[in-house]
Amino acid sequence: MSVYKDEKTNTWKVYYRYTDWQGKVHQTTKRGFQTKREALAWEREQLNKVETDWDMSFESFIDIYTADMKNRIKENTWHTKEHIMRTKILPYFGQRKISDIQPKDIIAWQNEMIKATNKQGKPYSPVYLKTLHNQLSAIFNHAVRFYGLKSNPAQKVGNMGKAKGREMLFWTQDEYAKFSFAVMDKPISFYAFEMLYWCGLREGELLALTPADLDFEKGTVRVNKSYQRIGKRDVITDPKTPKSNRTIKMPQFLAEEMQEYLITAKVLGTGLSVILLLVGVMNFVNTMVVNVNTRRYELAVLESIGMTKRQIKRMLFMEGFYYWGVSLSLAVTIGTAIFILLYMIFSKVAYYAVFSYPFIPLVLVSGLVLLICLIVPIWVYKTDVNLPVVERLRLTE
Repeated sequence: MSVYKDEKTNTWKVYYRYTDWQGKVHQTTKRGFQTKREALAWEREQLNKVETDWDMSFESFIDIYTADMKNRIKENTWHTKEHIMRTKILPYFGQRKISDIQPKDIIAWQNEMIKATNKQGKPYSPVYLKTLHNQLSAIFNHAVRFYGLKSNPAQKVGNMGKAKGREMLFWTQDEYAKFSFAVMDKPISFYAFEMLYWCGLREGELLALTPADLDFEKGTVRVNKSYQRIGKRDVITDPKTPKSNRTIKMPQFLAEEMQEYLITAKVLGTGLSVILLLVGVMNFVNTMVVNVNTRRYELAVLESIGMTKRQIKRMLFMEGFYYWGVSLSLAVTIGTAIFILLYMIFSKVAYYAVFSYPFIPLVLVSGLVLLICLIVPIWVYKTDVNLPVVERLRLTE
């Protein structure tokens, strides 16, 4: 590595080379240091990382730990780990040399965590305290196992907190019956809690279910995924543990309830879509019919001055194609914008909502509209063309 002064910006920069895991040598530059001392300190820290020198700071080893572990565990699990490291561990050990951290420092950190409180002003639970210590110990264990650190000071001190949490409370069947009766007028909530209670599902497992996971012939529900909301993104992951992949037998009444609910939802959704489609199609057909009828005189004049019926049909055909192109363009641009806006509004109320662009319905409806645009004008013209040109001109005067 080399440290140079950038005369243009009056700052210092570091050129350095490193070898990646494939043995390839890369060169890069770090700029913007206000003093040569800062540049040299950063250079020394990078050399410590490459050579795994235990004079490196704890924060620098966290970068190594992150690179090693981030892609090996579930995304939501890593977010939890990262939050603990950033808010509970790095503020205390970040600038310390990792080789200087002793058991007594771990004890002092534990005492700080035991005295600390959450946003509600309550002390951390014993289970959470144990989780904090486990994460710190995992970082040191990684350094011992893979990078040659002599010992794990957190392991020498031992844990804090307790492994078991508070006793879990369950609704009795009578208590749940009272609750379910109270939410019976809210179908989505009612059926969601029915699945949660009678099948023992976690919330994420419930939100990840699809109709394909329900087998009404066998009366079972398949659990093989979980829904997570991570950084304002919808993420479908594997269940919490491998044993969470399971097939659950539903009570007969629950299987019947869910089947009826899905059928009702499908019928209502399909029925509403069909009604809206028919209304739109009928309005469009009416517009096309009125358009041709109001142009009777124009079409009769064109025919009287020598334009053939075939040429008129071709003209109407091209006009219909033009109308279709304009309609499709508006649907793809303005329609899509409205669709996304509605989703954004709805997702604030129902965070589990997932955006899915209706490509197949759009293609099918576009084909139907194209047929209407091409066929209706020709059909209306044919119903009128049986009369002689003179008669048509007289009728439209």
